[in-house]
Amino acid sequence: MTPIFVLDACAVIAVVKNSKGADVVDSYYDRARKNELALRINKINLLEVYYTLIEKINKNEADLFLNKFKQSMVVINDVLSEDIFQGAAYAKTTFGLSMGDCFAYAETVVSKGTLITSDRKCFNNVKTHKALKIQWLY
Repeated sequence: MTPIFVLDACAVIAVVKNSKGADVVDSYYDRARKNELALRINKINLLEVYYTLIEKINKNEADLFLNKFKQSMVVINDVLSEDIFQGAAYAKTTFGLSMGDCFAYAETVVSKGTLITSDRKCFNNVKTHKALKIQWLY
């Protein structure tokens, strides 16, 4: 069975900005290209990246990024299944995560994957939850 890794917005933004942790995410991209693992992202988390790029750079650059990302090996989950819906609600009421982080949580738990993130502020309280596996960028 191919291991599944789920990207949150922080992980993708680290690569876009070539900031701390980008090398870790790049290594996961390389392994996905070799079919050693599967990479996923929830469309809500991709939305976070997109609007951040619009705010920080401009819409044209954000559109270029989005088009290129959609052609990558990362599977974009754009289906709000009942499991994702309920998992996000659980994360919100149990851990008080932001809505985007709730979807990253739910996507990871439902896919039985490992979350790739640098967001210790949000996920530090969740890391002990047995259903969530985390790979920190640093």
